[in-house]
Amino acid sequence: MSKLLPNLPIEDLTLENDYIGIIEKGTLLKSFFLTNKHEFSQIKIFSIYGEWGSGKSTLMKYLDKELKGTFNTFFFESWEFESDNNLALSLLEFLISKTDSKTDKLLKNGKNLLDGFSKAVTLKTPIANLNMSEVDKNINKESFLERKKQFKKDFRGWEKKITIKDKSPDYNIVFIDDLDRCEPENILNLLSAMKLFFTYGKKTIFLCGIDKKAIREAVKTKYGEIVKANEYLEKIFDISFSMPETVNSNKLVNSYFDDNEKVGEENLGDLISNFFEELHFKNPRRIKKILNKYLIIKRLKESEDSGTLFETYLTLYLLILNEFEPESFSLLFNLSIKRTNYIESLKKSNNTEQEIKNISNGDLLNYFKEDSLNSF
Repeated sequence: MSKLLPNLPIEDLTLENDYIGIIEKGTLLKSFFLTNKHEFSQIKIFSIYGEWGSGKSTLMKYLDKELKGTFNTFFFESWEFESDNNLALSLLEFLISKTDSKTDKLLKNGKNLLDGFSKAVTLKTPIANLNMSEVDKNINKESFLERKKQFKKDFRGWEKKITIKDKSPDYNIVFIDDLDRCEPENILNLLSAMKLFFTYGKKTIFLCGIDKKAIREAVKTKYGEIVKANEYLEKIFDISFSMPETVNSNKLVNSYFDDNEKVGEENLGDLISNFFEELHFKNPRRIKKILNKYLIIKRLKESEDSGTLFETYLTLYLLILNEFEPESFSLLFNLSIKRTNYIESLKKSNNTEQEIKNISNGDLLNYFKEDSLNSF
């Protein structure tokens, strides 16, 4: 029997449920982080680029599991802290909450520094800058410099406490997830604060899952064309990795269907996978969403007859349009436009005005009224 799959990152990744080759990519990144620790005092912020739903969260959760023990690992799901309106401070509080060390001083000084920073940060170049007129309003300039020095000292003290214990890892790795889902202002403030303050540490590195499109939109929304998004990203991240652009989704699609579900001699899953390939529909999260809806519709049908292969393709195609191309979907059933286009085509066929009137008012077009499609 066909089965639904959760549209969430895979927590416990195995070869059996690795539908898009995450383990292969994860193994390469794991090797990189394990063999380059001597560089981490200088190189500290990394990114994994991939579009929404490409598997970034699953990859980072896999690395979190694989690197735990060799690194102190922290998984910061930024979207869950969006309501705080200061993601940099939320990140600091999160890191402190996950360790046993007494860090009241770090938290107090960090709060003062990051609160003022979030109000004063601006971006005149690809590097974050401070709007000093805003600093004047929120923090005395001299005390701001002192707070930066104190934060540097306190943050390194926190690192030392959690890395010098018996059998403790020598380094920390912080995974930053779900940035694509945050508001533009919050995204840029967090990235800027990480670059300006959190890199004061000597034993902590950061790996961010990034949708370049979301960052471009964030930069454009806040700063227009003043700052080029690609230059901004190059300044923020020391080294960037990418999710595979070409995804073999056949294993994912076939996980929805039993081997005995066939059309002729071919597996239904293979046929649907090929259909998605022809449409260039390869995003794993989107595939899950569409196939889950398709299976729900299929189960709701009273008849056991699953219909023809063409009907399956048509249903999947309409689901894709409705979910991800709503404007095209609405045009598909806009009979007013269809009627106008139809009449224009009749005119080009040299029909007389009376013939056009008779055809356009004929039973066939009257049958296809919008009301008849409401139940579709």
